[in-house]
Amino acid sequence: MPDKEDIAWQWDDKGGPDVPTPTCDGKRFYMIDDKGLATCLDAKSGKLVWGPERTVEGTVSSSPLLADGRIYFITEEGITAVLKAGDTFELLATNELDGSYTLSSPIASGDRLFIRTGANLYCLASR
Repeated sequence: MPDKEDIAWQWDDKGGPDVPTPTCDGKRFYMIDDKGLATCLDAKSGKLVWGPERTVEGTVSSSPLLADGRIYFITEEGITAVLKAGDTFELLATNELDGSYTLSSPIASGDRLFIRTGANLYCLASR
């Protein structure tokens, strides 16, 4: 266990996840909890920037992906949510691909977004 002087900050309030791993852009620390609540903290101080905010209904086991100024995550029910990364909460979109049981986290490679549901692997790209 680290010494108290080695801990920069600690979050014990609402919005902390059990399963999904948080993500960080160097300035802001983003958490999606197991019930789909989104919270943003200042990465340096740990102070609340916004949240917890409701995104989508359902259980979340996937870890959020931060890519191109957006945060992507998937519920176990196969619903993908997209948030705007930044100092203000904004839910940009929700999409259901095939409704199958989903535990995987989205990934990005180049200009492509990959999402694996219980039934399919999707590759999304702009044309």
